[in-house]
Amino acid sequence: MSAAPLPPLPPVPGIEDDDVDFGGDNMLDLLDEDHRQLTSLCERLVAPGAQEKARAQDIEDVLVATLARHLSAEEQYLYPTVKAVLPDGAPIADQEIAADAELLIALQQLHVTSAADEAYRTVLDAVATHVRDHTHRTGEEVFPVSANSAPTPSSSGSATGS
Repeated sequence: MSAAPLPPLPPVPGIEDDDVDFGGDNMLDLLDEDHRQLTSLCERLVAPGAQEKARAQDIEDVLVATLARHLSAEEQYLYPTVKAVLPDGAPIADQEIAADAELLIALQQLHVTSAADEAYRTVLDAVATHVRDHTHRTGEEVFPVSANSAPTPSSSGSATGS
């Protein structure tokens, strides 16, 4: 059993944990991959190539959806684990949640600002800066200490830590 108490997965009628192989990437690997995708989406919006200019609204929509899902996953899974596993986890998690709230406000502004609006570039740059700051803080400061403090289940464990 992992020392990191993760929220349980919802039950699936007729399927027991013993019937499922919980192998695969761990939470930190998945969130780190999200960071790479978010960084790439921001780069494509901030400095678009010819194809990106034609599809800027589609790229922005993907950024909004991906970022909202990512921040929700961190708040639901990562930060409770950080609070439970790290001695100073509560203030770290609280700081990240506050920063994420600011990012969500900037993201909402981006979503409601037309690309033709003069303020669009300023709002886009603010979102990109928030994303860069977020990926740096969590990727360089939160993930490494979390990975070192919370043993991951081996082949005999489950994703829920049971």
